Amino acid sequence: MSASARPILRSSVLTAGTGLPVLLLHGSASSGTMWTPVINALKSRFRVLAPDLIGYGRTDPWPAGHELTLDDEARLIEPLVGNEPA
Repeated sequence: MSASARPILRSSVLTAGTGLPVLLLHGSASSGTMWTPVINALKSRFRVLAPDLIGYGRTDPWPAGHELTLDDEARLIEPLVGNEPA
């Protein structure tokens, strides 16, 4: 299935601050909320983004019958930072 044919998922991301983006990614069996202390420490100097990856936190699970790839995870994250280095 092509990337454009894959379903669009409801996603969740914690954001705080302004400035250059800092992207925080959680490990398995967690969510972006694990980064709350780090977000609080960095938000005065950076725009901090902590998304819930696919199937975790408040982001929808991947639909049955569709193979999940790293490219799919990237499609969830790329719009958060756009063309800026993060």
